[in-house]
Amino acid sequence: LIMAINKDSYRDNPLLKKIGVQVKYTQEQVQEYMRCAKDPVYFAENYIKIVNVDNGLMPFRMWDFQKDMLRLFHANRFAITKCPRQVGKTTTSVAYLLWLTLFSDTQNIAVLANKGALARDILAKYQLAYENLPMWLQQGVVTWNKGDVELENGSKIRADSTSSAAIRGGFNMRASDPFDLASDQVLWVIASNNLLKMDASFENATAVVKPGTGSLGELLPTSSPVLRYSPDGEIYISEEGISGKFLPRVSVFDSEGRFIRTFGQGGQKANTHVYLPGQFKSTLRDFAFGKNGQVYVTQYDATCGLNEYIKF
Repeated sequence: LIMAINKDSYRDNPLLKKIGVQVKYTQEQVQEYMRCAKDPVYFAENYIKIVNVDNGLMPFRMWDFQKDMLRLFHANRFAITKCPRQVGKTTTSVAYLLWLTLFSDTQNIAVLANKGALARDILAKYQLAYENLPMWLQQGVVTWNKGDVELENGSKIRADSTSSAAIRGGFNMRASDPFDLASDQVLWVIASNNLLKMDASFENATAVVKPGTGSLGELLPTSSPVLRYSPDGEIYISEEGISGKFLPRVSVFDSEGRFIRTFGQGGQKANTHVYLPGQFKSTLRDFAFGKNGQVYVTQYDATCGLNEYIKF
């Protein structure tokens, strides 16, 4: 299918509208625009498209919990969600970011991830959904690249890695990394392999634990870290390794971020697929805590495609 490029396109992209384009709305389009502007769930269900592994480009058909997430984001200044992997939480977040930048002027949004490439992948989902909107729903595009989008209404969205520099500045919204909330309303966040402590305002962050190369009390580089706050007030963080080496372990810190201990390691018996007690064989997925001090760690078993628990 060859699409004709017209004078209203942004930089010869027929899927994007440039700034200054006058739109002649039909009565039906005016009604739809007003309904979308009032209801992010209606907008997402009817106008956002996503890429599905089996079906390719298709409408975003949401589960009830995803609709609840959109309503949660819309009704609250601060929102924390705890979701399992691969359930569409990122797509749902992108849907809200798209709605917010389209229907609210001068929004300044940061999409942050532990790696810049991951943040740019999230922005790419936003851009895909934007390009598949009808022209009469789009804002004119001012800037459009892999790391930044700016729209004619003054709204901006930027993708970056989490760091002390990235989280500064006046942003209306930040979508960020793994975290857990302590009972005293302190938020603990992993950002670029730093353990950050945020106060109850969620505005001020202090780096309590910094990245390292393997020394006890330092955090190893990890692509998808897991952070959990235990019932007895300790912080559990999963780690993976450095320089392409798989060196999994769990580091434990007290409620002030002081190092306590590590446990677990990678490995297996020589020339076998047998793992000794306390050894991990793949990426760590989550923690759970028993009533009598037990710690359960999940890891992914690629041989059967399932998660399995290891008890410590």
